[in-house]
Amino acid sequence: MKNIHWLTPENWDSKKKISNYPLASVRLRMAMFLHPSFRRYRITFSDSFDIKEVDYLFIAKMGVNRISYTNQFVNLVSQAVENNKKVFIDYTDHHLGNSHSEMYDFYKKIISKNVNVTVSSNLLREEIKNFCKEVFLIEDPYEIDIQKVTKNNNRTFLWFGHPTNTSFLFKFISNWKPNFLCHLYIMTSPEGLNHAASELNKINLSPNIQIKLFYWSLENMLRIKDAISGVFIPGDTKSIKKNVSNNRLITSFALGCPVAATHYDSYLEYKKYFCNIDDEDEFNCFVEDNSFYKKKVSEAQFLIKNYSTNEIAKKWLKIIND
Repeated sequence: MKNIHWLTPENWDSKKKISNYPLASVRLRMAMFLHPSFRRYRITFSDSFDIKEVDYLFIAKMGVNRISYTNQFVNLVSQAVENNKKVFIDYTDHHLGNSHSEMYDFYKKIISKNVNVTVSSNLLREEIKNFCKEVFLIEDPYEIDIQKVTKNNNRTFLWFGHPTNTSFLFKFISNWKPNFLCHLYIMTSPEGLNHAASELNKINLSPNIQIKLFYWSLENMLRIKDAISGVFIPGDTKSIKKNVSNNRLITSFALGCPVAATHYDSYLEYKKYFCNIDDEDEFNCFVEDNSFYKKKVSEAQFLIKNYSTNEIAKKWLKIIND
């Protein structure tokens, strides 16, 4: 049995923890290797390995709080390359496009070892291709079984995502007019919830706007879906986040929810199925009456089946077997 090792700064005491981890770079990418399609491989996750026991090496996303691992990981990757192992680094944020990024040196050193690169969006593939040996586009899957489209039209909405995306949300909220009526659930990691609570204290919210904070989990997503009219995904197409995957959009469709979102590049293949959140008139119509977008969700749910976990697992397997 061949071994696939994920080089990761976390020490995972259980595989269930990987599958339920609040960060998408873990839950929607590393955890794909726990899919039944990989049962003929031995899958391991840790910050080191015995080179004799590794056939394929994948380097997980590195966060700023783990930057101390840089030299250790560079040395391990060098060892794997010198022993003719097939090596991939999963690259989901374009740190090489910003020499001031704290993660710039880490990714530059790893990619300079002539490793393969996996990315989660087509725009990111275009931006990284001149830096590396070969790039493989493997999108994130949607992670919730496709649900019935909501019947609600009650001005109650959900925002969910990584803590770094909350800055776009609060900038968006701060522009709401005093007479804007909305109930909003914010769902993110514990770190994100602490940040959200702090930011909310800085905003002079109108009494017409009610906001509640929840810890992100698939179970909470499924509980909340019956109370909401849709999902908000505000962003910025000029920020470093412009390379995002489409996972929040397609997961919202799978949840059965109409969506108002920024026109990120990875979202554009679905642009006729969601509201442009940055068009004030269109957004206000969406909040007032989501009926038009309910019909669009049903159509989108048919199209997103290419992003099921089964289909995405096949893409990961293909790059190993090629």
